[in-house]
Amino acid sequence: MEFHSGSSGFYKAPATKAAIGLVAISSLALQINSLGRYLPSLRCDYEAVFSHNEFWRLLSGKVICDNSPSIICSLMLIYYLRIIERRFGSRKFLDLVVKCASLTVVLELAAVFWIRRSSQYAIGLSTGPYPLIFPLLVPYYFAVPRLITYPFLGIPLSAKLIVYLLAFQLMALHPNNVVVSLCGIVRHRPLALSPASPSAGRGSPLPSERPAHAGDDAGAPQPRSLVRRARAASAGRDATRHAQCSRRGLR
Repeated sequence: MEFHSGSSGFYKAPATKAAIGLVAISSLALQINSLGRYLPSLRCDYEAVFSHNEFWRLLSGKVICDNSPSIICSLMLIYYLRIIERRFGSRKFLDLVVKCASLTVVLELAAVFWIRRSSQYAIGLSTGPYPLIFPLLVPYYFAVPRLITYPFLGIPLSAKLIVYLLAFQLMALHPNNVVVSLCGIVRHRPLALSPASPSAGRGSPLPSERPAHAGDDAGAPQPRSLVRRARAASAGRDATRHAQCSRRGLR
């Protein structure tokens, strides 16, 4: 089903297509019996990272999913969130994903370390592409309008609700997912996002950034000049009325 854009598939979303392919191939391959023995050495593990310095798990564990529900929900969410790449351009989207994912992983490490040290709750690191998914929910909420609504018991429900339900389901699969989801959502700043410029990839430029064409109003006055012209015209009318009144008085 296509809810939020006029084009289906991966039109103008090559980065999203690559992300889905990477997560799907790596996760499904590890579900095979002959390759499943490598899964414990690739998933994120708190003790392995902090005690044995196996830092590659922070990269491999954020690309694979270790169970079928997380594979399905993650792939569906990444597919629906491709609209962010279309709106902001592939180059700006990749820059945003790298920064948000890196900072989310750092925040997750700090939060898990603090929770384990300050309490007896043995929470661990999450395994899955959650540092990619949850930070993108913030620009998805602010930048994507509610184009279609469905009435349910007299309440208008947006088609975006399916994305939020999938995200909630993904967060509820394991307690470790709650920490990374909150870190990803809290870390993101909506004001850091703006539609891509013409040189930032495939995003559509802003109206003020589009080049003027021969048929456009290239010489259209700016708002300040319009105010000045209005004031000048008003002063001219006042002067004309004053002159007419003066002539009538002389008569």
